[in-house]
Amino acid sequence: MNKAAQLKVLNIILASCLLVQAVMVFGHDFIPREVFFPTHVWCGRLLIIIGIIHLFYNWGWVKKNILKYGK
Repeated sequence: MNKAAQLKVLNIILASCLLVQAVMVFGHDFIPREVFFPTHVWCGRLLIIIGIIHLFYNWGWVKKNILKYGK
């Protein structure tokens, strides 16, 4: 699997985790505690891990456009 295909998968997972976290935050009054806490914690951990991997894959873009050095 090439880098572009891997990024597509990572982006889908990242967006899914972000969406789950948003639903958990806005719907915490309606979601049972037994479902809320494990889902919120594990999806949050996955969001951080996938976010770091996503940043690693896009580090060239970050250097070029955000940090203004490198090619």
